[in-house]
Amino acid sequence: MNKKKAISIITKAARLYHENLEDQKILFIYGVPRDIRKQMEDGNDTILGLSFYETAYHRSNFLHLTGVGLNKASVASSIHFYEKCIDGRLSEDDFFLSKDGYAFELIYKD
Repeated sequence: MNKKKAISIITKAARLYHENLEDQKILFIYGVPRDIRKQMEDGNDTILGLSFYETAYHRSNFLHLTGVGLNKASVASSIHFYEKCIDGRLSEDDFFLSKDGYAFELIYKD
């Protein structure tokens, strides 16, 4: 993927993140459907076998979701990166794409 295409995808995703997820929390509840259904059919007041986890969506988390590396020479922080995305000011110099197609792991280049 080239950087122009990446910018298009990242900025669209940032706007969606801003409109739908920013400053929100989502609680995921999961379990084995047949076990849960059986307990509900039996009229149990307490459902056993459920697991939970909650995710929080902060401005500082967006960069991590993109999988790109931040160029610290042109972008001061993950929040600055997010703001540039929202404002449509993200440039090809602001980030690095992984050569192997995998996400960067906290790579910051000065």
